[in-house]
Amino acid sequence: MKKYLVFRNNQDSRKFNIPGSPEAIACEIARALEMDGVPRGAFIAYLADSPEVTFATIQSSPLFSMELDQARINAWINDAEPLLHKIYYFDDAVNEAQSLVMSAFSELEKSIEESIIFKDVDLTSEISISNVFEEMGRPDEYEFTERLEEEFSVEKFERYPARSV
Repeated sequence: MKKYLVFRNNQDSRKFNIPGSPEAIACEIARALEMDGVPRGAFIAYLADSPEVTFATIQSSPLFSMELDQARINAWINDAEPLLHKIYYFDDAVNEAQSLVMSAFSELEKSIEESIIFKDVDLTSEISISNVFEEMGRPDEYEFTERLEEEFSVEKFERYPARSV
């Protein structure tokens, strides 16, 4: 099992990990752990005992360490990453559906207000669309990231220096 350190990548550095390499996989796992839609290239990873990591730690502190071997890389590629994409797909579908429903509801209310015949009829009082999407729930991203941390032996490092008092 090899340990990798993941750092924030300076976009001006023109450094990147080779796609498909263990370092690139470590960066993809780090992106998933961030759960903030971090763009590709935002991280760079190095083998923990490499000369590159020594230089990188002089410039900044690592954000994560994780242990990868071929079995874990395969688990990421064949299991975790596809599931992550399904989580994103579900969230996008819910957001799109909510937008469509809210738009249709707004158009319905506007048409009622503009109607000559139905202006004074309350056709929408029984409709509660805001709660529908909140009560439906979403996949628990924190459970997902906690399992990632367990499966890949992730260690998160303190990101901000301690304040002196």
